[in-house]
Amino acid sequence: MAKAASVVVIFILMIAGVTKLADLQSFAVSVGTWTLVPPLAHPIITVLVPVFELLLGLLLIANISFRVVSSIAIGLLVIYSAIYVAHVAFAEPPDCACFGKLYLFNRMNQDAVSALWRNAVLVLLLVPGLLIRHGIQGDTP
Repeated sequence: MAKAASVVVIFILMIAGVTKLADLQSFAVSVGTWTLVPPLAHPIITVLVPVFELLLGLLLIANISFRVVSSIAIGLLVIYSAIYVAHVAFAEPPDCACFGKLYLFNRMNQDAVSALWRNAVLVLLLVPGLLIRHGIQGDTP
C-alpha cells in the first residue's frame, strides 16, 4: 500500500510536469511571482521544474530504482515547500500554477498554505514507500 501511494504521488508530479510543459508561458508567468528567487533563475526554473517532474514518472515507468525516484520526488516537494515557506514568511505568497490551467487544481493552488499542506501530504505518502521492507533491503520490483 505504501509503495502504491508513492507511485500515485510520482504520477501526480508527472501530470503536473506535463501540464506545465503544455502551457509553459503561463508557468513562466507564475515563476515570475516567486520574488525571492533571483530573476535570472526564472527561465531555467521554468524549463527544469516540469522536465524533472515528467522525468520522475518516466523513470518509474522504466522501472528505474523506486527508492531513488521516490527520494528525488521527496526532495523536489521539500524544495518547493521551503520556497513557499520563505515567501509566506518574508514576501507575498507566489502563484503556483502547479498543474497548468487545470481548473480543479488551480483554485486550490491560489492559497500558499493549501499548497504547503498538499506538499506535506504528498511527502508523507512517499516516505512509507521508502521504508517498506523492499526499500530497506534494496530495490526489488
